[in-house]
Amino acid sequence: HLTCTDLDRVSQKHPVCVFHITRHFVTLNSMGLLAAGISGSTPQPSGGYIGMDKNGNPNGILAENAAIHYLRNVLPSRTPEELAAGLIQAGKMALSRGITSIHDAAAGIGPADFAALSAVVSGDLLPLRIQGMVPYQFIETIYGSEGVYPLSGFRTGSGTNRFKIGPVKIFIDGSIQGY
Repeated sequence: HLTCTDLDRVSQKHPVCVFHITRHFVTLNSMGLLAAGISGSTPQPSGGYIGMDKNGNPNGILAENAAIHYLRNVLPSRTPEELAAGLIQAGKMALSRGITSIHDAAAGIGPADFAALSAVVSGDLLPLRIQGMVPYQFIETIYGSEGVYPLSGFRTGSGTNRFKIGPVKIFIDGSIQGY
């Protein structure tokens, strides 16, 4: 994995964040660690970890819930238009390689991404067949709580022949891709 030392060579003036292809890990440079409020005294989060060097200082690697928790309020938010444009670009790239059906293992990173994906597909802007998995963290946001369901009818298998709701994604032991 990259470390903050590697990314500090890129910039020591601006925060830098590099996502692992699995999105289970990110690496921040020193400015990124500072922006995220991470230091040697930051407690290890439940369900993830902050990588440390041999001296007990953060090495820039954040895994699983650590990445989500510390980056949520630091990374700039994307507009619905930016989300849509990115989905369309990725869809065109997939189609150019003969890929016509995909599974989104987290349906984006939250309800806004899920809504953007649904809108792009229903607007016929992304001619792929997609099965979106709902991350367990967003179940209450999507389904509601205490018997109140803001998206009534939003169930596994619901949708169209182009965009269907798949299973709920739950993981408890991290990602094998990151070793």
